This record gives sequence, C-alpha cells and structure tokens, in this order.
Amino acid sequence: MSEMVQGHFSNWEAPIEQLWVRNGCEVCIKRDDQIDPLVSGNKLYKLKENLRLFHEGAYKTLITFGGAYSNHIAATASICQKEGISCVGFIRGEPTSPLNPTLQRAQAQGMTLKYINRSDYRKRDEPNFIREWISGFERPYIIPEGGANKAGIEGAKAMLGKRTEHFSHIVSAVGTGTTLAGLALNASAGQRIVGLVIHRYLDVIIDLLPMHEGLKDVMQKLEVQPAHYGGYAKWDASLLAFIRMIDQTYSIQLDPIYTGKALFTLTQFIDEGYFPQGSKVLFIHTGGLQGIAGFEQRWRQSLFRPSGKA
Repeated sequence: MSEMVQGHFSNWEAPIEQLWVRNGCEVCIKRDDQIDPLVSGNKLYKLKENLRLFHEGAYKTLITFGGAYSNHIAATASICQKEGISCVGFIRGEPTSPLNPTLQRAQAQGMTLKYINRSDYRKRDEPNFIREWISGFERPYIIPEGGANKAGIEGAKAMLGKRTEHFSHIVSAVGTGTTLAGLALNASAGQRIVGLVIHRYLDVIIDLLPMHEGLKDVMQKLEVQPAHYGGYAKWDASLLAFIRMIDQTYSIQLDPIYTGKALFTLTQFIDEGYFPQGSKVLFIHTGGLQGIAGFEQRWRQSLFRPSGKA
C-alpha cells in the first residue's frame, strides 16, 4: 500500500470541534471531511482494508459500483489514481453528455466507466451477473457499492478511538450501513451509536450481520432513525438554509445528501429532548463534499456564499 494511504492513518488525527451546548447537551463534530478533498470522511476508512487485500492478493483491476453522483465512485477513482491502480466503475443508469462533475473527474483520473441500466443494476450482487460483467478484466478485485463488505466494516472501526471514548453518543449519517457497523463494533462501553438513515433502513444493517463476527452482539448499542426528508436526494428550503447557516457560522461545509440532512436531524432531535440532559454527542462528518458541484449543477442552486470553498 502506498505512503499516501499509510500516511493518512499513521499521522492523521481528525480535529474534534465543539459546535454548541444545546438543550443540556454538548455537541461536537469530528472533521473527517478534512482528510483529503476527494477521499474523505468514511470513504478512505472503508477503502483502506480493501486496498490492503487488493495488494496482498496481487490483483490487477479494482472494480466497484455506484450511482452517477456517488461519493464512493469519486473516492475510489481518486485513490486508485494515487495508487497507480487500474479501476472500473459500473455506473447505475444510462450515459449522459456532458458528464456530471463526479463522473467527469473520475474518468479524468483514469477510471473506466461502464453503464448498467437500472433493472440490470439491481442484479449486481448475483454471481452470474458479476461473472458476465467482469469478464475481460485482468485479476479483478470487487468492492461492492459504498464499500459495503467485511473489509469496509473493518476499516470503519478506525473512525473511533481513545479521543472519542468519553462521548455518550456517536452520530453518523447512514447509507449502506457499513460505517454504522464499524462504529458499533468499536464503540466504547456504554456508548450509543445513532445512525441517521438517508435512504435505507435497519434491514441494511441486518444484511451486513453475517459479514462480521460479533456484530450481532453489538446491535443493542445501535439506534437507527430516518433522516431522508422525503427520499434520497430530496431536499427543501429549510435544509439548504441550515447548511448555509452552518457554513457561515462555523465555516463547516455540509452536503445536502448525507451530512446536511444528518446534522439537521440531529439538531431537531436535541431540541425535542431525544438525548438525555448531560449527553456528550459526537457527530461524524463523513465527507462527501465532492457531490456539492453536481448538486448545484443539477438543481441550479448555489449552496454557499461566493467566498466559500465549494
């Protein structure tokens, strides 16, 4: 594994910043979004163990799956370019021209894009489907959509450590559930892991249980709540106003698909008394800021003031 990946994990400590004391609860944020502009948040953690297995197994081609605006696709393309790995992204849906910012960047970084119609994409976990689509690629190593495999769970465990042990609650946005599983496995005694689900529900976590010994034993640490705001990639004016307020007040950017919805929901839960008085709550910033350009292009919305970083 390259020094780039090793260095992020041997030398990097994500800042933990206090956001506010609100309704008797202290809320802090772990800035994993600052690891890397593209391979940030939970993405690098989930890719780390997969990359180790890729190199140890002397594989030649890394293959993965995702939607047209996928943070996982963006992160995989970026890290494969840095590692000198040949990679292929199977993209849900039909090709479009011009490419959106996520796919344009992934292709520019050397990722080969292969498009799968939505009905066929639903079969991506079926062995016959896999064999058909990866035939022709030399010694392929497959990472599921969102890095949702045992190696991804192992990598996500590293998001918690000694600096997070004193928090009573760890809160994160949930997509595939891989990060949530890793957090639950490495939570300290008495810690609660709260997953704010963006577009799937608890059955996703159940699907991941066979992947890791011991995950069933930590299910009692998990609390899962919806935070989808009408559906995946749906949004409203109040969500965008909250994202802009966080940027202007704290100089922290959130994306409107995952982290914006999750922190907005967390704020509402605190105001409603969801957390006991005296709770110390840590919100994990899971990155995904690369998707802001695509959101702004698609919806013709400018999320941040002109001096912002997006």
